[in-house]
Amino acid sequence: MDGNLNLSRAIGDYFHKQNKKLPLKDQAITAFPDIKTITLNPKSDFILMGCDGIWEKFSNQQAADYVYMQIQRKVRLSKICEMYLDNCLSPNVQRTMGSGCDNMSIILIDFRGQN
Repeated sequence: MDGNLNLSRAIGDYFHKQNKKLPLKDQAITAFPDIKTITLNPKSDFILMGCDGIWEKFSNQQAADYVYMQIQRKVRLSKICEMYLDNCLSPNVQRTMGSGCDNMSIILIDFRGQN
């Protein structure tokens, strides 16, 4: 952010929280999470959740496609998460300008076969 911030620190970085025209939740750095509510239906196969670091390299669709491909190959969910995170890591920090060096957490919830 503004060329001087690599991590979204919700508590510190007061410099990024001083826009008096915006409420706290709309400041550049905020402790308020992005929350989306969706209704699951019988066609819902899985949910992939993760922190910002896992979305730097792949789009939402690319992430879903990756998970679908691994599920079709009958890869264990824990292994899918491990492999996905490995794919997000930077092979060379200097060359990628820090991309792929962020904190990364991932949760994959499988709904297939649930009644």
